[in-house]
Amino acid sequence: MEESLQLILSKLENVEGEIQGVKSELQLIKADQKEMYAELQEVKTDQKEMRAELQEVKADQKEMYAELQEVKADQKEMRAELQEVKADQKEMRAELQEVKADQKEMYAELQEVKTEVRIIDKKVDNLTSEMRSHFKRVDAKLDEHQSVFKVVNKELQTVKYDIDYLNIKVASHDMKLHNIIRSMQS
Repeated sequence: MEESLQLILSKLENVEGEIQGVKSELQLIKADQKEMYAELQEVKTDQKEMRAELQEVKADQKEMYAELQEVKADQKEMRAELQEVKADQKEMRAELQEVKADQKEMYAELQEVKTEVRIIDKKVDNLTSEMRSHFKRVDAKLDEHQSVFKVVNKELQTVKYDIDYLNIKVASHDMKLHNIIRSMQS
């Protein structure tokens, strides 16, 4: 029995050794478990931080989406304005073509007016020359008439003197006749 007891004791020692090994392994597992728990806490903290950052990213994303919508709306407005500008530009080009056509017509009319002015200038020059020659003739005729009037005036003065002289003579003869008639009647 002693042998059996020795065998049991030796097995018991083995079991105790194994229990000690298991205990030390359990201690190691507990230490690992504590480390893992600490790491799990870090992971949870990191997860909370990541969630907070994710919320910030989502908020930034919402802001960016809102800004993108504003940019799209601005882009649509700019496209509409660009279309208006293009339409205005087309109208301006059409008006410019009309102005150019009007300018060509006005240039042609100006050329006609210049031609007519040249013709009128020639006519005025001819008329001026004619008027000068006519004026010279009229002036010469006036000089002739003035000379004639001077001669006629001198003759009329001579005739007037003669008439006055004859009137005086007639008056004196009338007086003499009147005196003779009176004397005969008396």
